[in-house]
Amino acid sequence: MNYLITAAGLGSRFLKDSIKPPKPLIKVKGIELLLWSLKSFEFKPKDNLYIVTLRRDKVKKLLLKKINLIYPQINIFWLELEEYLNGQLLTSLNAINFFKIKGEILIHNCDTSYKLKYENIKNIFEKNFFGVIPYFNSEGQNWSFIKIKNDLIIQVKEKERISNNCSVGTYWFKDAEEFYNLANQYLKEIKINSLNEFFIAPFFDYAIKKNKRIYPIKCDHVMIYGTSAELLKTFDISFNELLSENDFNGHQRKTIVVDIDGTFCGKPVNGDYSKCMPVEEVCEKLRFENSIGTYIILFTSRNMRSFNGNIGLINKHTSSILTNWLFKNKIPYDELYFGKPWGRDLSYIDDKALPIEKFIDSNKDK
Repeated sequence: MNYLITAAGLGSRFLKDSIKPPKPLIKVKGIELLLWSLKSFEFKPKDNLYIVTLRRDKVKKLLLKKINLIYPQINIFWLELEEYLNGQLLTSLNAINFFKIKGEILIHNCDTSYKLKYENIKNIFEKNFFGVIPYFNSEGQNWSFIKIKNDLIIQVKEKERISNNCSVGTYWFKDAEEFYNLANQYLKEIKINSLNEFFIAPFFDYAIKKNKRIYPIKCDHVMIYGTSAELLKTFDISFNELLSENDFNGHQRKTIVVDIDGTFCGKPVNGDYSKCMPVEEVCEKLRFENSIGTYIILFTSRNMRSFNGNIGLINKHTSSILTNWLFKNKIPYDELYFGKPWGRDLSYIDDKALPIEKFIDSNKDK
């Protein structure tokens, strides 16, 4: 069997909630979401597992060794994309072409995991079919929905509730080449600009109209984690627990530690730090870094000398003024530390130091 895991999305929904690792690398209970999704399958010796991720997310670098240790009996292949492709359908076709995949193929994401009764699959495989869609029953609109009649799927709609039957995001095809050819025909016939993102579910509706036989198969023990809210509910954890497991020790895309005073915050006015002017060029750069998922740690020595290093006094008198200033000036950050050493005629020596000018100029040509 060929298994294709498409995990090359932008993860924008998690990023909006300040969960900054790429989605496949988000950790819950010590396990990355990509590994949670792989728990769905009963891999057999010599099965082929194809994984597609974005190169910049470094998923292969961080997880390949672990996956090899967990599944030593299967063949693992990895494709790292330079750029995001617009949807799971395009990503899947790209991978099938790249790896020259032939035969049965199962396509999955890292949004869900579940269990299947494999004896039911064997029954389907003995029939003449084009594809299989595993499903479960759920509420809400944020799904691909399937309508079933006489044990066949007769309609598939993306985020249009035509039944209570929701796709878990897995799509099974009896023949990868047949899927590849028909999907490319589908892409030629539809108006490319009519879709924001190319999902596999609408393609199934096209295949049904071409008289292809699509079978449903019911799933058990479905776990959903495509959004922060779904993840928290599924794993029964708090948002703070999720944040702490994905802090600076998590699989961050990039982490920067930034001094505050003199870097992006100007001098106090008559000793009043609430009236400091922002260094807008640096502030704008911080906002940009935040938008692309950079983990930002602020580290300051403010009032360390004034309070003789007493962090309790700094927390009472300094922190509220600073956090209010950061909020007022829309400065993004993930962690804030007081306690950076300060002294007269002091120099900081650091092998990872980045001058302010180089920080501002970084990424300009990317």
